[in-house]
Amino acid sequence: MEGLDFKNGNQELPRLAVGVDGVIAADNIKEACTGDDTSQCEVVSYKETGGFLGSAVLGGYGGSAGAAIASGIAIFLGVTTGGVAILAIGFIGAGVGAYGASKGGDAFGEFVGEKSMKSKKRTFK
Repeated sequence: MEGLDFKNGNQELPRLAVGVDGVIAADNIKEACTGDDTSQCEVVSYKETGGFLGSAVLGGYGGSAGAAIASGIAIFLGVTTGGVAILAIGFIGAGVGAYGASKGGDAFGEFVGEKSMKSKKRTFK
């Protein structure tokens, strides 16, 4: 089946996750900036944008690092059941690394976004 190429699908999954995260961030911004009370619009915009960027950048690095670390540990511990086991361990490591780095990047990005907004307010009073 030509349309089901595991290799290409595997490469597209992280892009899909980043896309979903972006849609959620945009929805949160839209929700804060519409309606009767828009007092939190600027704060939410900065925090969501920073969180999204931090999550996307660090999540990618974390996935790569997690896969390499998990595979290295498996080889060091003597997992010799073949390439399939190493591949599976690499996928698990990539998932754990990407998730952890993504969450850390999200929190750091929100922090930077909020500080940027406060700095802008102080500078342009």
